[in-house]
Amino acid sequence: MTTINKKWLALAMAAIPFAANAQDVVGAPATTQEINFDALRGNAYLTGAFGNMASALTVNDYLAWPHLFGGSKFLYVEPTNESGTAAIPVGGNTGFVNLQNSSGGTPGVTTVGLASTGKFGASFSFGFDKTYTTTNPATAGLATTTVTTIGRGDLLGLNFSMPLGGNALSASASWLTPEAETNSDATGAVKQSFYQIVASVNFSNFPSSQGLVYNAGLTFDRLHIGSTLDSNRWQIRGVFNLGKKVLSNGSARVFLGADQTVAFTSRDDNNTRNSAMGLGLYSAPNLVGEYAFNSNWFVFGGARHVVTLLGYESRTNEAANVNLSDESTRIHNTSATTANVGVRYQRSGFAAEAALSDALFTDGASTLFSTNGAGLLASFGAFLYF
Repeated sequence: MTTINKKWLALAMAAIPFAANAQDVVGAPATTQEINFDALRGNAYLTGAFGNMASALTVNDYLAWPHLFGGSKFLYVEPTNESGTAAIPVGGNTGFVNLQNSSGGTPGVTTVGLASTGKFGASFSFGFDKTYTTTNPATAGLATTTVTTIGRGDLLGLNFSMPLGGNALSASASWLTPEAETNSDATGAVKQSFYQIVASVNFSNFPSSQGLVYNAGLTFDRLHIGSTLDSNRWQIRGVFNLGKKVLSNGSARVFLGADQTVAFTSRDDNNTRNSAMGLGLYSAPNLVGEYAFNSNWFVFGGARHVVTLLGYESRTNEAANVNLSDESTRIHNTSATTANVGVRYQRSGFAAEAALSDALFTDGASTLFSTNGAGLLASFGAFLYF
C-alpha cells in the first residue's frame, strides 16, 4: 500500500481497508442532514486511516471478511490501483466479484464469492499465467519434450468468514508463484519449484463492539524458491490489533490504535546447509482523524510508525559439513513516521475518495503538470450505491 507524507493544513486548503464498527455513527449532525461517517469506504480511506480497527469499514475489509457483503449492493472502481468490486443480489443472498492484479506479479486476479446475510461468506480467487509447450522432434528416435512455464503471480486462493454472536471468524488459504518457474522433461533439464503457501485464521469483535475493537490472528507462511540461499523459509505470525474512538462530536472524530505482531522465521537451504532463524516483536501505533464540513464533504488523515521492540536473527553457515561461522543480530528501532491525508465526497447513491500524493506537498502546483509519475493523487476510487 502506498504511504505518503501530508499535512492537515494543506488538505484543508485543497478541500475542494482488518475491520471496524460499521454501526458507530456519530449522533449529533453538523447540518440538518444526518452525517454518515461509516458508509463503506475505499482504499484511499484505508491509506489515510492505516486500517485502524475502529475506523470505518473498507472494500478491503469486505474482501477479507466476505460475510460482510451480505445485503450489499454497490460498484467500486479504483483506477489508481487498477481494481474494481461489485456486489449484487443473487436470490436471497449476495454475490460479489473483485478484479485486480496479483500482488506477486502482473496476472489479473478474479475473486468471486457469495454471502448469506448474517450467516457466512465465502470466495474463490484465481489468476493464471501458465504456458505449456510440446516439441515433437523431426528426427526419429528422439523423445517428445514438454516445457511448462508458470509466471510470477500465478495464484489460487480461498476465503471464508462468518459471524459468531457479536464476534466474527475468518479463515483463508492461498498458493502463489513468487517467481517465474520453468520445468522441462528433457534429459538434463533443470526443474524448478517456486511457491508460497499462506494460511491464516482471524477472530474479531468488530461487528458489535462499541468501545475497544480488536482482531487476533495467526498466519502460517511457507516460501520455497528452489535452492536460493535465504529464500526458502517458513514463518508463523501472530497479530493482535487494537483501535478505539477517543474523541467525537457532530462533525469530527479521532481514533487511536496499535497493531502488534510477533513473528518466528526459519530459513533453510539444503544444498549449502545454510540456515537461520529469526524472532520479531513489533508494535505499530497509529492515530486517525476525520472531519465533516457537511453531510457531503469529508477530510481524513492519520500518522503511523513501526516500533521494532525486538528483532533477533541467528545464522549458521556451513560447507561440506565444516562450520564456517555463527552470527547473531539483535535490533531495536523505530521506523520513520508516515502521515497520510485524503478527501471524500458523498451523496445519495454516489461517493468518491482520494488520498493526496506526497508530491503535492513537495512540488506544489507543479504536481498538476508532472511527467515523472508523481501526480496529484496517490489513490482514487468511486462508488455507486444502490
